[in-house]
Amino acid sequence: MNGLTVLHIMLSVLGQYTCSRLGVNTFYSFNHKDGQLIEFNLRAKSKSWYFKVRAVLGQQHWSELGLEIAPNNGG
Repeated sequence: MNGLTVLHIMLSVLGQYTCSRLGVNTFYSFNHKDGQLIEFNLRAKSKSWYFKVRAVLGQQHWSELGLEIAPNNGG
């Protein structure tokens, strides 16, 4: 399995865990070019809060990792 396949499985498992554990909707997407992962986004939200994870990858290493937790004012 290549890195993209492994990441896809990890995100799928994380999404299932998040949904079952917290009862929220989970969304994720990732962009890749020539088989190399460039960026992925993971977002989950409920009625009272949401969290968003965004990561940007360099060659083989993380170049940026961010986590944001905030009230979900949109309802």
